[in-house]
Amino acid sequence: MGTPDAAGQLVVRVTGVLDNYSNPRLPRQLLAALQDAPQRLLVDLDGVDFFGSAGITALVEVSKAADAAGKELRVRATQRTVTGPLEVTGLLDRLRLTED
Repeated sequence: MGTPDAAGQLVVRVTGVLDNYSNPRLPRQLLAALQDAPQRLLVDLDGVDFFGSAGITALVEVSKAADAAGKELRVRATQRTVTGPLEVTGLLDRLRLTED
């Protein structure tokens, strides 16, 4: 996964295809990373080639878990491959997107 930085942020980079077939463990992996993150989890999706329902479901689960744990979830998404589905589902309003 990685090591949290001095600001208490853990960065997880997700790449490739995010659908139920190719990455069924994504929700568990992100929830584990959230537990390891002292204050904030940044999920970097800029390397994602396809963002399907599995990716959307994983982000919703992690977002709810972050709220319950009093932690912050941020998502780096600059590619239309990811921002399009987030916009259509209304998740752009829920998730804190960042470009840095």
